Amino acid sequence: MILIFVIYTYDRCKNPFDTTNVFLRRHAVPMLNIRFEHEYDARAGSTCACGGLDNDGAPRKALYRCGDCFQHPPCCGVCLLNSHIYLPFHRITQWCDPGYFAATSLAKVGMVIRLNHLETICPYYETQRDLDQKAITVIHDNGLHEVKVQYCRCGDATSFSNMGENSPPCALWQAGMWPATYHSPATVATVSVLRSFQLLSVECKLNSSSFFTYLRRRGAVLREEEFPVRPPVNLSA
Repeated sequence: MILIFVIYTYDRCKNPFDTTNVFLRRHAVPMLNIRFEHEYDARAGSTCACGGLDNDGAPRKALYRCGDCFQHPPCCGVCLLNSHIYLPFHRITQWCDPGYFAATSLAKVGMVIRLNHLETICPYYETQRDLDQKAITVIHDNGLHEVKVQYCRCGDATSFSNMGENSPPCALWQAGMWPATYHSPATVATVSVLRSFQLLSVECKLNSSSFFTYLRRRGAVLREEEFPVRPPVNLSA
């Protein structure tokens, strides 16, 4: 039976054009329609399934969708932020009135990465008007991200500017992000992207310039001018 199956399979696939023609006749149009359907969702713009209310007392609308989560349904901003506390580098789209999804980011929705206090605000800031949120550029496997971080200032707040466990470089590295500089870091690279570059440089002989170009194009859903110029990261170090 195995021999018959192998002979039958070889006879059907010996001409590669036959497989292509079968795909074009039977599957091309339905699969293309499915891809187009992903650009639209009938649930977008409707009331969010959580049933929450906004500041005006109106039901929150399901306007956001995550492109990196598996089959993520449209949801409101609050649900989006709650479901991405530990996934801050996912790609987000927002439903616009003309009827399409436009690229946005979790930072624009309101996400702040609170180092050492992911789900709560640092007690130091509860009595301060200035929340001291810093904008940094994160280099991740799926491209570049402009995010907001808030450093922990528990204990001696004066140690925030000094080198030590409470310093910005150490706080970023504790969260798995290597800073490009140790003085007012504004660009970081995640451990995941550093490991990816190490493997690609060894196995594929990929240099750091080509890898960074790939990352910029990988995350090209946002305009290039939205990312401020930061000091370059030496991935080869």
